[in-house]
Amino acid sequence: MRIVYASSEAVPFAKTGGLADVAGGVTRAMAEAGHEVTLVTPYYNQVQKQAIPAGFVSVGDRQSFTINMGDKAVAGDFLRLVDPDTKLQVVLVECPQYFNRASLYGDRNQAYPDNCERYCFFSRAVIEWIRLQPEACDVINANDWQTGLIPALVNTQLRQDAKFAKTAAVLTIH
Repeated sequence: MRIVYASSEAVPFAKTGGLADVAGGVTRAMAEAGHEVTLVTPYYNQVQKQAIPAGFVSVGDRQSFTINMGDKAVAGDFLRLVDPDTKLQVVLVECPQYFNRASLYGDRNQAYPDNCERYCFFSRAVIEWIRLQPEACDVINANDWQTGLIPALVNTQLRQDAKFAKTAAVLTIH
């Protein structure tokens, strides 16, 4: 089964709480069970500052993309890593204007005022990643509010797109 797992944080990349533990653990377990799993997560500033986590290797070149966000086009890059043992693939979504910040969700006990826009961009980037792949995925597992737009898009606007016609999309709340 081809599974895309979208999460705003995942161990060993970025973590503020239990969501990261679940995303990191579940994706690894599914890959070890023989599924073709791709974890998609933002390439935050804190992730950029650390070395590639043990067990992962970089694969391929950066892949650029653009998402229309209202009246502006926002550019980003996909960076791919893989765990050669489990075959778990990780796609980091790089977009400095949204993810190159001091912390994941806010500063000084205040959420970033553009969090809605940041995670709409991330959700649409996940869809774009899937669209660029040679084969459709069977399931998209979207995790928490940051990825909540994904199932809505798949089940409405994208259902007529051959790439998403048979894709199940689920939202998991932790």
